Amino acid sequence: MMTLDRYWKGKTAQVQPWPAGADRMLLMSVGTGTAPGVSDDLDENDMHLLFNAKNIPSQLMFLALNEQDPLCRILRECVSGDPIYREVDTLIGLRGPLTGKLFRYVG
Repeated sequence: MMTLDRYWKGKTAQVQPWPAGADRMLLMSVGTGTAPGVSDDLDENDMHLLFNAKNIPSQLMFLALNEQDPLCRILRECVSGDPIYREVDTLIGLRGPLTGKLFRYVG
């Protein structure tokens, strides 16, 4: 977001945006924590409003992790990270769709 002009201090011609590039910007993931609550003995009667209120926030964080981590690895120069899943592995060292990487990423 800091590369967008709406965040430039003063928004004048003299103020330059935060420069993008693998040699200029490093993004390091510290994780969101992945501990999805799994219950093998969950019954349909247990899934009520209070159950949803308690479990939806952690599920949204889990979904965000599973979306943002692969996106960061595709739009970047990925230098570290565990395998995402078997089909894509770690994405370390792959070129991806961009000729110039937007940032360096440590997943």
